[in-house]
Amino acid sequence: MAKHFYIFSTLSNDNRYGRYSPAPNGGQPELTESVTIAGGANVIGKHFITPHGVMTEVTEAQMDILNSNFLFKQHVKSGHIVVRDTKSDPEKVVAKEMEKIDGSAPVTPESLKALGIAAKPEGKSGRMVS
Repeated sequence: MAKHFYIFSTLSNDNRYGRYSPAPNGGQPELTESVTIAGGANVIGKHFITPHGVMTEVTEAQMDILNSNFLFKQHVKSGHIVVRDTKSDPEKVVAKEMEKIDGSAPVTPESLKALGIAAKPEGKSGRMVS
């Protein structure tokens, strides 16, 4: 049976990590393989649910591609990506141990409050202002 890994992410956007072929004659390297890791943490969905972490299942071959990618390793180092060999609930278990919000997460009244900024809705649009 093929081994599977579980990638847990607290990034707001999906990320596509690739492996590239060497650049021919000084030209542009060519993307040969890629793996997309789901994002969507801290972003409200169409059912008004805001997940704090999401999980993507990958194969051992895909894990080799991820382990060779500089950006993937940076996301692991920053605490926004965690790799496990067992499936877990991303909301209850893994996201609690991870960095909660990345730089692309939407601004919320809670995030403004954490920065010491009092936010209040303005006008009919409900736009947040400080």
